[in-house]
Amino acid sequence: MRLRVDREARSRMGVRLHRARLVADPVGPEPPANVSPEVRACRDAFTGLLGRAATLAALAGNLERLAQAYRRSGHRARALQDVLLRELDRSVYDIETRLEALEQEDAVWMCRGVG
Repeated sequence: MRLRVDREARSRMGVRLHRARLVADPVGPEPPANVSPEVRACRDAFTGLLGRAATLAALAGNLERLAQAYRRSGHRARALQDVLLRELDRSVYDIETRLEALEQEDAVWMCRGVG
C-alpha cells in the first residue's frame, strides 16, 4: 500500500485555505514476507497517525495564514482610522470656524438693526 497526501485549496476572503487528507493507493510495493499481527497493527496505527498529521498540518497552516491576514487587516484599519480621524478633526474645525463667523455676522446685523 502506498500513501499520498491529497490536497485541496480554496480561497476565503482573500486567504488561501488548504484541506489535506491521507489517501492509500492500492498499487504499491509487495508486502513483506513475514507479516505478523503486530506489524499490521503498527502499520495501521502509523497510517492513522499520518492521516491525522496531514489534516492537522493543513489546519495549522490555515490558522497561521488567517492570523496573518487578521493582523494585516488590523494594521490597515488603524491606519485608515488615523487618516479618517484627522480628516474629521479638520472638518469639525472648519465647521466650528464657519459657525463662529456666522455668529459674528448675526451679531453685526443685530447691532445695525437696533441702531
